[in-house]
Amino acid sequence: MEILSHSSFLLFPIRGRMIIAKFIAQSGGGAILASGGNKATKRMTIPSHYLPPGSLLHLAMALKGEVDIPIIAVGKINTPELADRVIREKCADFVAMTRALIADPYLPEKAKAGMIFVKFLNL
Repeated sequence: MEILSHSSFLLFPIRGRMIIAKFIAQSGGGAILASGGNKATKRMTIPSHYLPPGSLLHLAMALKGEVDIPIIAVGKINTPELADRVIREKCADFVAMTRALIADPYLPEKAKAGMIFVKFLNL
């Protein structure tokens, strides 16, 4: 499967994004990773702690109904509950949880076993 990262989302208006996404799909792309940044826009590639979880979901949701290839959502999808909601509500076809899985490689197994405990720190 060829996965194409669409990192120019911030540079084009919504109409331009859809044209690019449709071109990717028509050209045989296997999926679109709905990323929001590149080296020039690092603030979106690695969302800060000040942004809410799922801060780039709007990008995946905008593409979901426009193309017939899978859409992969990224951007602070850091809990199994959020990942499940993204899939259940059909915001995307897949989720990427890279940083969460680097921090805890056993996260999927813990979630399946019901061993997830989320603590929130109020500052």
